[in-house]
Amino acid sequence: MANDRSNPAAWATLLCRLAEPVLADTPLVGGEADEAVTFIDAFRDEQGHRREIDRPVLMHLLGARGAYAPLDPVSPDVALWRGITDGVSGDAALSRMLTRRDGPLTEFAPDLAIEIWTETELACLHALSHYADRPAVNERLRAAARWHVAELQPDNATNHPWASHVFVAAWIERGDAEARLHAETLIENARVATGHPDRFSACLMLDSARWLERHAPRSGADLGSA
Repeated sequence: MANDRSNPAAWATLLCRLAEPVLADTPLVGGEADEAVTFIDAFRDEQGHRREIDRPVLMHLLGARGAYAPLDPVSPDVALWRGITDGVSGDAALSRMLTRRDGPLTEFAPDLAIEIWTETELACLHALSHYADRPAVNERLRAAARWHVAELQPDNATNHPWASHVFVAAWIERGDAEARLHAETLIENARVATGHPDRFSACLMLDSARWLERHAPRSGADLGSA
């Protein structure tokens, strides 16, 4: 794993090194850009799975824009990710998350498996990092990251490395060793079964790498600082 806490580029390089071989020859890495729409429509992971959240994640990664089919109800993580590309879908979910200054981003439902809830939380945290140029969102992102490190085990998620960059940034910003361990565990869990990440996990790693390259958090800087 990356060792220099003051060097987000080392983490970005690690994430790219893991993601790019899996995504080689796709529009995400070296493929034809004009094939983006076809790629988004046809995307499945190695198990043939496709989730509601896949489309907005891929649209964001490819810089695509477009309308989404209505969903009722829409999960808060899907809403936030849709809002990144259409500018409106995430507004209600974001407003709800900003009403609390600390703690989880979503309410825990007792009838929901902890693994599903944890992944939803992490997907929201990952999406929130793309809204963090707003001071109130940046503060909420930092508080939620602290809560995750203190209260949740990354092993409770389903091996998708959501928000690894958020925990890397917390490690760089504050020297928080537990945040670093959180990031390392998310990254390692994504490849432990086969030695490499699955296609969707590789997409998340690529997005995390790009975020770290853009924002380059420094010791003492805000998570959303450039």
